Parts: sequence; structure tokens; C-alpha cells
Amino acid sequence: LSRRVFAFLIDYIIINIIIVFPFSKFFRNFEAYSIEQVDGNLISAALIITFLTLIYWVVFEYFLKQTPGKAILNIYVRSKERELSVWQCIVRNITKINLGLLFLDCIGILFRRDYERYFEKLSKTEVVDGEI
Repeated sequence: LSRRVFAFLIDYIIINIIIVFPFSKFFRNFEAYSIEQVDGNLISAALIITFLTLIYWVVFEYFLKQTPGKAILNIYVRSKERELSVWQCIVRNITKINLGLLFLDCIGILFRRDYERYFEKLSKTEVVDGEI
């Protein structure tokens, strides 16, 4: 479990550097007190960041079976039933677009012996140690 957490933190740092940071100018000096103060550029930037973040997780896990963080810690993703599909990668990673959603997804880990997130179970995937 701790290797998964560290792998996530590594990927989170990478995502912030390559995806979030380039859009930081849209979020500077932003103090929204009402929905009327949110402009189209800010919404567009947030949607692009969300999309690119999901793409990061899906592309790495589908093509390489691991993200850079997982590769550093020698863990990878596999399907429990067949060859890993793009759809499985989307389902297992959809909650990673928002830390609140991810937190809710991870609550089950505290009560399960297999340390699986709910959306991992739903996608029929798992994270395993070792070589691909």
C-alpha cells in the first residue's frame, strides 16, 4: 500500500509540473465569491487540466501498464480477466481527476485486506508488484 501511495505522489508532482503549472496564470489572483465572477478562460483551463490529467493516467497505464511513479516503485496495473483495455483504464482512474473523489474511492482500502479502491474493483483491475 505504501508503494502505491508514493507512486501516486510522484505522479501527482509530475502532473502538477507538466499539466497544471502551464495553466497557473489563469488561477492567479482568483477569488471567486460568486459564480458570476468565474469567466470562460478559468472554466476552460480547469476542463483542460481535468482532461489532460485523465489522459496522463490512462495512456501510461494502457500502453505501459504503469505510470512513471509506478515504474519507479516497480509496480504495475493488470486486468483480472483479460488484456487491459482502455475502458478499464478510464474507469479505474476517473476518480483521480479530483482529490475529493479519490478520497471517497480510497475509503474502502481501510477496510479491505486486498487494498483495492472501489473503482479498481469496478474496472476489474489490480496493482501488482514486480516486472510486467
